[in-house]
Amino acid sequence: MFEAIWPSYQKKLDVVVSNIELHATLVRNEVTLLDVSEAQKARVRSLEQFAEIQTLHSRQRFTGLKGQVAPISFDERLDWISNRSVPGCAKWLFRDNAFSEWFDVSAQAPQYLWLQGMPGAGKTYLCAAAVGHARERHRVLFALVNHAAKKTTTALGVLQSMIFQAAEENQDLQAILLEAKERELRGNTLYVTELFKSFLKTASQTYIMIDGLDEMDERERQVLLERLEEIAKECCDLRILISCRPEGDISRRLEKKACAIKIHDRNAGSIQHYIDHRARDWITELGCSPSLETELYGLLSPLAAKAAGRYCMMSTP
Repeated sequence: MFEAIWPSYQKKLDVVVSNIELHATLVRNEVTLLDVSEAQKARVRSLEQFAEIQTLHSRQRFTGLKGQVAPISFDERLDWISNRSVPGCAKWLFRDNAFSEWFDVSAQAPQYLWLQGMPGAGKTYLCAAAVGHARERHRVLFALVNHAAKKTTTALGVLQSMIFQAAEENQDLQAILLEAKERELRGNTLYVTELFKSFLKTASQTYIMIDGLDEMDERERQVLLERLEEIAKECCDLRILISCRPEGDISRRLEKKACAIKIHDRNAGSIQHYIDHRARDWITELGCSPSLETELYGLLSPLAAKAAGRYCMMSTP
């Protein structure tokens, strides 16, 4: 990692050395206070101009590399889910002791948190809410896998997406990627894993959140879990959240290392909140009489109990 980021810092040091040499020349010669002041201003300007040029150049190269690798972007799917979520449905999760302990990296809790549940229990919506919740204070790298992209979502694709997500706001990681072998970066899962690991070892607290792991090809999700396990062993400030159904192959890898939360056993209150919110909007749009409103609310009241842990009125993309 040092070898990758050193060239950019060395260029900055060259500017500093040049300024020191100029200052030494001024000290040796008879100069006025005005000369010293102007030289100081020139040094500041030169450093600022150098930083601007370097930042622009590096950003252009990084954008070009990103275009060549073409990592998967999950931002649009996150936005789609967030726009269809009812505020408050995830409060129970954030208050849960298991989630709170997992979220606190200083606590003696498992690195993995597993949100599991039946289809329609709200796993994707909870994962998206967790991404937003953690993003307020920490670095979050996420993947929201769609069943429609099952054949094209690979372990390599998810890892590429996450390493470029991390690099967007980190110039040191951008420097590492720019020094990396582009061919390996585009087509070598182990190579990308090692790059990702080298960054996370020295990075601050990081959260990885993956929804829809069960929607990936079985072999690909096994490879992804293997690579994440390698990374987690050497990165103590890393926390990983997996949101998916308890498929057999996934259970064998996670049941011993992850703290599991069964959503369908805990979400009755949030389903009731969701129904109340949607019903209120719907009935308001109808413009019913007070008596009809009361009757409609009465007809809708048993829905939460009959949902059996599923968001019965929720549509998915």
